[in-house]
Amino acid sequence: TTWCTVPAAARKSAVAAVEKDHRAFEAATEQAQKRVRNAAKESSSSLSTKYPKLRDARDAGRRGNKRGLALMVTEGDSAAGTALAARACLKKDGLDKIGIFPAKGKILNPCGRKLSTVMSNQEVKTIVAALGLVPHKQYGSPEEVLADLRYDHLVGFTDQDPDGDNIMGQLLNLVVHLYPTVLTHYPDLVQRFVTPIKRAVRRGGGESHEF
Repeated sequence: TTWCTVPAAARKSAVAAVEKDHRAFEAATEQAQKRVRNAAKESSSSLSTKYPKLRDARDAGRRGNKRGLALMVTEGDSAAGTALAARACLKKDGLDKIGIFPAKGKILNPCGRKLSTVMSNQEVKTIVAALGLVPHKQYGSPEEVLADLRYDHLVGFTDQDPDGDNIMGQLLNLVVHLYPTVLTHYPDLVQRFVTPIKRAVRRGGGESHEF
C-alpha cells in the first residue's frame, strides 16, 4: 500500500470549499423556506392569481376553517375537468373545501437536488405553496404541522392503472423528501382517490358497476 501526505494548503483549501458550499446550501434553503412561509400567508384568491392552474379552496389557509379540506392533484387538465365537475356537485361545500391542481407530466424527483432547484419547478412550487408546509422544517408535533398546513389532505386523483400508481409514488416521494418529519406526526396527509376505468352494465339497463 502506498500512502501519500496531503499538503496542509490543499487540505485547508478543500475544507474551505466544503464550508462555502454548505453556506450556499443553507442560504438557498432559507430563501426557499421564506418564500413558502410568505405564500402560506397569502389568501386563496392571490394564490390562484399567482398559480393560474391552481383552483384553490376558498377556506384554504383560513384559521379555524381547515378541517375537511383536500387538495386534489389530477393527471393533467382533462382529469381536472372531471374533478371540477364533481366539486361543482357539492356546491358551496365543494368550493370551500376542495382545491384542484392538474399536474403536467411527471412530478419532479427531489432526490439529490438542492431545494432551490426543486422549488424552481412550477409543479412542485404550486403544490408546496398550496399546502403551506415549509420544506425541510423539523416539525415536532401534529399541532405544529396543522399550524402551517392549508389543507388536511393531499389527494392523488388518479386512475387505478400503472400511470396512476406512478403519480402516487411521485407525490409520496415529494412529501417524504421535502417534509421528512411530517408523516411521522400526520400520517394521513397523503391519500388517493381512484377513478374507475371500466363500467359493467347489466343487459337491458338498470344495475351497473364501476371498477
